[in-house]
Amino acid sequence: MSIDMLFVAPQFQRRGVARQLIRHVETHARSVQVTELTADVSITARPFFERHGFTVEAEQHPVRGGVPLTNYKMKKKLLETVVRLSGQPACHTQDQAKTVRDYLPPRLYPR
Repeated sequence: MSIDMLFVAPQFQRRGVARQLIRHVETHARSVQVTELTADVSITARPFFERHGFTVEAEQHPVRGGVPLTNYKMKKKLLETVVRLSGQPACHTQDQAKTVRDYLPPRLYPR
């Protein structure tokens, strides 16, 4: 999910408005199982997004109206991808059983 156009009017800046907006977006995204948020962020907005857990994926140099700009593709992971297994492994060889033991946590498959 991408965040697009997060702006706060100058007279309301530094009052926590953007913080509440980003918090609301994250809460909604998690509730619908979105695993990450992305945003194309200006130089001035970068510190705000970094304070809220976003990391820079790439520096970008778009041209708007003939004017070269610098911005950043940023990302924040929200939910880790989890694989859930059920049942019992069926191994036909000792090599297969060793592979299962090597990759599963000991609490799931005692060694």
